[in-house]
Amino acid sequence: MKNLLKYHRFIVLGLIFLAVIIVGSIFSVMNQGTYPKLPPRVTGSYLILKFGFAVLFAPLVETWICQHWLIRLVRRTISGGSEQRKWICAVVVSAVFFGLGHTYSVLYVLVTFIIGLFLGGTYWLFSIRKDLNPVLAVFLVHSLNNVSSFLLNHVRLWDGSSF
Repeated sequence: MKNLLKYHRFIVLGLIFLAVIIVGSIFSVMNQGTYPKLPPRVTGSYLILKFGFAVLFAPLVETWICQHWLIRLVRRTISGGSEQRKWICAVVVSAVFFGLGHTYSVLYVLVTFIIGLFLGGTYWLFSIRKDLNPVLAVFLVHSLNNVSSFLLNHVRLWDGSSF
């Protein structure tokens, strides 16, 4: 039983990741043409650079600004009220900023707002649980989401088409 509890945080991260993937997949099906398309001829180094940016750099910066820094700032700024109210307000404000940072389309802003709620909720959950650094937890979920999005948008199938 003790070993099961040791891995429990990864089960929680997996479930959150699954929820984020479901939201993103619904968006992809609803709005196929929203993402900027790759130019017809791209080099491998371009894809590696884009992958590094999408999977490492962007999630780290967005996690630091939108979840870690902004949530802490909003929680400190709100006076009075319960801790739960402060957390909820901070997560919503964080999600709004996260959504507004992804302006490919109005629908994409809405979807990334919802994903921002999941990421902010992950930060909140792991801040309370204290069994995994909340910044690391959010970064992992965000980065894995971006890996799956990158693969869906840039991997070519055997017939030359993409997913």
